[in-house]
Amino acid sequence: MPLITAIAAHPRREGRYRIDVDHETVAIVDADLVLEAKLRVGLEYDSELATQIESGFARLLAFDHGLAALARRGRSVRELERWLGARKHGSEEVRQALGRLSELGFLDDAEFARAFARSRAIDRGLSRRRIEAELARRGVAGDLIEAAISELMQDEQLDDSALINVAATRKLRSLAKHEPEVQRRRLYGYLTRRGFPLALVRETVARMTKHPTSD
Repeated sequence: MPLITAIAAHPRREGRYRIDVDHETVAIVDADLVLEAKLRVGLEYDSELATQIESGFARLLAFDHGLAALARRGRSVRELERWLGARKHGSEEVRQALGRLSELGFLDDAEFARAFARSRAIDRGLSRRRIEAELARRGVAGDLIEAAISELMQDEQLDDSALINVAATRKLRSLAKHEPEVQRRRLYGYLTRRGFPLALVRETVARMTKHPTSD
């Protein structure tokens, strides 16, 4: 019967342990599994224990991949669930990973919605309607979307008129070398794609790209 011959702390990943069976590494697990399975050197590595360790390894891998994804950029719960599923993690491992990440505070749809709304409104000049649609597409609940956007609008004293002015001003700087008619056409398309109401887009374009008057 194969035996566990080593349980060694991972040299680069805190809280991770390498499990060797007959002097060959079979898995990397966390401290919870070491305690749960009562792992020790000399323990027989039977089929039941092998299954338990393989399950623990799969669970840990899903968690680590999820944590790495969140370190790169914020994601909603649903978005991360889809991302992990697309990388062939099992549904149970994904469920446990999402639960653990939420419990540790790394995954929070309310916080994600607040950060997303702020960055899209202030940094990218998107309209309220466009931000709502993008958050919904990422699986964020409607009440969290409404709360996040309302909080942003109140804190920054914003509305669609203020947002479109910021977006239009920024875009016009990049169009400064173009003829007025080109500026108007491109600004109209740019603001429309950001989800602003067409009436507001027309008013803003007319106001910010006036034809020069002749004497």
